Amino acid sequence: GWVDVSSRTYTTCAIDSTLSIQCWGENTSDLVTTAPASGTFKSLSVGEDGIACAIGTDGLAQCWGEAGDGNWNPLVDGLEPDHALDSLSCGLHFCCGIGTDSSLACWGNTAGNWSDNGQVSNAPASGNYSQVSSGVYTACALGTDGSISCWGSSEFGGSSPPGGSYVSMGAGYKAGCAMDADGYVDCWGYDEHFNAATTPTDAYDSLVVNHAMACVLDTDGHAACWGGDDHQQVTDTPV
Repeated sequence: GWVDVSSRTYTTCAIDSTLSIQCWGENTSDLVTTAPASGTFKSLSVGEDGIACAIGTDGLAQCWGEAGDGNWNPLVDGLEPDHALDSLSCGLHFCCGIGTDSSLACWGNTAGNWSDNGQVSNAPASGNYSQVSSGVYTACALGTDGSISCWGSSEFGGSSPPGGSYVSMGAGYKAGCAMDADGYVDCWGYDEHFNAATTPTDAYDSLVVNHAMACVLDTDGHAACWGGDDHQQVTDTPV
């Protein structure tokens, strides 16, 4: 059996029943061959462009791989937080995590190149959070009070979430979506991906947001997806 799994584009990593990490697929930036060979882990996240991080059973993050343009090699730079994490999420050249004390920490590329839109430097310095989601050029965190904070690229409004109270959310390319306590979904940002006209209007039970699309499940287990459909990821949704 498997404990956790995460995929991005051409590579997948998972934690098996022995709490070890296995990666397979394209070996982008040595993401497969540099996966931790020892240690025990409880969760992981594969980011864009050949990076991944996992939380050990001791709560500490360990990262591997390297950003494709050579700007971040966490194995060398040692950028991971030195405190215990409950969860983490990796995006393009950066990762963010929620500490066991509900604090937020982001680390990764701050080189000021094309991929740096403040995903690390503009992350909130204080506050209490229950969830974080790292997209490509933006990241968002869900406060323990239900409010959403986003930062990174302001293009297309991806860092401008709606007000209100939510129970889950996710960040994508330059956009995001969130679900409230009644199961209704709001989206913001890049309209080509999360078009307001195609966002479901019914109530659902759970939400997941990916690079350019989002999906929801209802209480009967039926799925609905919307957003980018360049590989039929929307039109081929099972009904």
